[in-house]
Amino acid sequence: MIHLDTSFLIRILDPDAPEARLLETMDPDESIVVSALAWAEFQCGPIKPAEQELATRIVDSYRDFTIEHAGVAAHLFNESGRRRGSLPDCVIAAVAIHDGARLATANLTDFRRFETAGLKLIGDVGSDVGPGWGGAGWRRPPEVQDSVAGWYTGGQGADPSREGSPASGGSPASSRTGPPGVREASLAGLSAPDFHRKYWDAVLDKLNRIGGPVSGNSVHPPFARRTPATYNWMSFPIGRSEFYLYATTHRTAGRISASLYMSKNGAFAFDRLMRDRKDIESDMKSPMVWDDGKPNEREIGVQLKNAVLNDPNDWARQHEWLVRKLNLLDRVFRPRIKRLP
Repeated sequence: MIHLDTSFLIRILDPDAPEARLLETMDPDESIVVSALAWAEFQCGPIKPAEQELATRIVDSYRDFTIEHAGVAAHLFNESGRRRGSLPDCVIAAVAIHDGARLATANLTDFRRFETAGLKLIGDVGSDVGPGWGGAGWRRPPEVQDSVAGWYTGGQGADPSREGSPASGGSPASSRTGPPGVREASLAGLSAPDFHRKYWDAVLDKLNRIGGPVSGNSVHPPFARRTPATYNWMSFPIGRSEFYLYATTHRTAGRISASLYMSKNGAFAFDRLMRDRKDIESDMKSPMVWDDGKPNEREIGVQLKNAVLNDPNDWARQHEWLVRKLNLLDRVFRPRIKRLP
């Protein structure tokens, strides 16, 4: 588990900053966590909506500040000299210590004084960025970990028989018996960003060939073809701010998803849409994941399991499913979103 402090969370959004390499060098089994205080400081910004949106996709979960954390934070404050303005650092460190997590920070100088109390810090993010992350030497993981908690747990109303799962008769992606995380030879040399760029490039082409309401082109003049993302999700507009369609790859879990994502006022919209759940799932022709597990965000979507992301021979099936579901999501939700107050 890796906790991010405020400084690191801000810098990780800059693709040119060394901190951003965390997305390429973290172990696929690591989860990224942010304490409530660090998240509050981050939101004080100023930050752009797109930056907050990206941050919420990176962070797996958040930690509330509890009475147990308060005791640890007070101890750190008292033992480190009661420095003016240092209490927020003490709180962030206390939550990480309580979780037994490593803390990633761009402000190592201020946090090193807590190491004697048990705080474990990620190494410097300069030339030694590789070995610093894992403590056991750098290795390139297959992908950034899934970033939406609901897609781990199944979310509200998850159905194990959803389309693509063995229980629903979905065809397996490959006859291989090995785990889906094993790399195919043709992708063995690709970094995570290069893999995603290649994957989304093909999806954008497929969207444009199909010619549905969801396009692989920009919605703004000159309506040029979009640049494929270098992370595990791409968003598409659905006609109203704070609402987007998302296509997401969950590479280590062996699945892909297509969903409606709602930010900021999403909780209100989510509750309204829940009233039509039966009709929505009927129109979508499959059960859906209704995820309300993050503050001020909601997501409603479908998943295709048994998707071997590392096997290019399975991409045609995956891309056909993604394109079909994205266009269906647009047709089902666009008029409903338009009617929302």
